[in-house]
Amino acid sequence: MFKLKAGFKPKAGLKNNAGLVFALLMPFGNAALADISTPEQRSQLNVTLYQNGMALIQDSRTLALEAGIQTIRFQGVTPEIIADSALLVGNDLKVLERNYSFDLISLDALLKASIGKNLTLQLNGRYFGNQAGPYFVSAQLLAVQGQRMILKAQIPGEAQSKIIALPLNEYADLISFDEMPENLSESPTLSMDVQTSHAANVPTTLTYLSTGFDWQASYVADITSDNSINLAAWVSLDNNTTTPLNQARMQLLAGQVNRVTPVYKHQPQAMRMSDVMAAGVAEQENLGDYKLFTLPQPVDLAAKQKKQVSLFNAERVRVEKHYSLPVDLTYSFKRRKAEISLKLNNTQEAGLGMAMPAGIMRFYQTDHAGLRQFIGEVRVPDLDNREEYSANIGSAFGISSNNKTLRWDSAGWLQGELELINSQKKAVTAELLLQPISYGDKDQFRTTSLCETPANKNDSKLKLSLRPVTGAPKVLDVTEEGNGLCRVSVRLEADTRALFRYEYRAPAINSKK
Repeated sequence: MFKLKAGFKPKAGLKNNAGLVFALLMPFGNAALADISTPEQRSQLNVTLYQNGMALIQDSRTLALEAGIQTIRFQGVTPEIIADSALLVGNDLKVLERNYSFDLISLDALLKASIGKNLTLQLNGRYFGNQAGPYFVSAQLLAVQGQRMILKAQIPGEAQSKIIALPLNEYADLISFDEMPENLSESPTLSMDVQTSHAANVPTTLTYLSTGFDWQASYVADITSDNSINLAAWVSLDNNTTTPLNQARMQLLAGQVNRVTPVYKHQPQAMRMSDVMAAGVAEQENLGDYKLFTLPQPVDLAAKQKKQVSLFNAERVRVEKHYSLPVDLTYSFKRRKAEISLKLNNTQEAGLGMAMPAGIMRFYQTDHAGLRQFIGEVRVPDLDNREEYSANIGSAFGISSNNKTLRWDSAGWLQGELELINSQKKAVTAELLLQPISYGDKDQFRTTSLCETPANKNDSKLKLSLRPVTGAPKVLDVTEEGNGLCRVSVRLEADTRALFRYEYRAPAINSKK
């Protein structure tokens, strides 16, 4: 038992969230014998982000090594490191053992690591009924239960030592510890026992895998005309860990690599969004069956941060605008709106010709006042060079169809009227997607397409009679698609209602046609 005068302040101290101070009054224990390598000694940092919540980190540092066996403590590794993936490479360097410290310094960690040891408490006046204080008491820590310490101590004014349960942050204003437990670190630390034959400054690279990272592509398409867009590609870099990545050479791998162990992605709610970064055009290369993108500038990715970086920009990219009307002539319907799609051909001739990672593409169009309006979005799959993709961005307000089925029976006799409406102030080409028809009964049943491609010919033709009645529609092209689908391109004049009458008699089921 001892008492110090009021107003004593320790030279080193830390506060927890509630205001309690804990101090380390002695140097670190055996950890002081190890050489500590900090992020400030880093000469280069290479990071490859994967789309499954993982990153490959290659941290290059120069270590001042002595001859023989020694322990190196690498600070600044991520808390989510996959410890058994760590690899340290350097000239004349042999790794004998590696350990990872998951426990960081905190009051709770210090208390649990100090059970059975002595510590010093500063008891305030509330413990003694608001008498003068403070009092400094040496006590043995027996246990920690929630927010209470179980202590063996001799309290001033008491004849014998007692076992007391002392609430944290209520009677003790300061707790001081004699030494730092070996298993605690100021930051996530990977330690390695290494052996060298002679003393030297050795350039090394520490490589390891870590969870807690992700990246995702997104696209902004500015529609400048019916056949042209300006396309901006961005990537969102997510660092869900508490370790910052400063001046990192950032690479992104597109494609899903196989993992044996599951990867649990961190929730992004606590992340903060940074300003966007225009990094120019990323370099692309093939890496086996994957695509690897290298950002042209080093990236600072802070802890718990999401950052957007420019991937590429392409102007005047050629697209094809299509209006599609899926039609099943075997039943009546009204006011079926045309689906709007933009067909993108990923070629240099069309203004692209580069790998495009999967992501959301959002479309904007400028109104008469010069303001851009959002008109739809799609999720684009991975697109390699020379691949095509049709983006269905919504339904056209002024292009629709009505169908009135007048006759349809089990023998395959089909009659009706199909009306196509274009209320726009310009002529358009609409594509009728005629579904195959099925007829017969439960004993005999057949499905047939409404168009066919004759042998030795490239052009398809309709099997059914499709006769224009009003509105002067013009059939431009007929294409037999897969699965019995028949695509019929029809030219519709501006502000018109075009009416077709159709008839089809299917061959008898026992016919060979």
